[in-house]
Amino acid sequence: IISSVSDWPAATSLARLQASSNQPVTTQLHDTAHLDNTHCRILTMLDGTCNSSQLCSLLVEQTLGGDLKLQQDDDTIADSAEVRRLIENEIGPCLERLAKNALLVG
Repeated sequence: IISSVSDWPAATSLARLQASSNQPVTTQLHDTAHLDNTHCRILTMLDGTCNSSQLCSLLVEQTLGGDLKLQQDDDTIADSAEVRRLIENEIGPCLERLAKNALLVG
């Protein structure tokens, strides 16, 4: 169990599978974590093959491609620069929350 985020974050395959179905996720402490859609989306991507910059780029692509929806004050954000800025600002804190919830293994 780790409490900080590595350069190449990874989650257990069980947690990634559960998050892919937006189900409650089993932590390494055998507790259940209820995650929002954003955390679930990021958790599914944490197989240890991407650093946070690459994760950010993937999330930007998914957002601009319409697979992921970003909203601020109930307005959907479609401007690519704004999408990138918001994701860059949120990826670190999101990964930290996942680590603190005992969901990361690397």
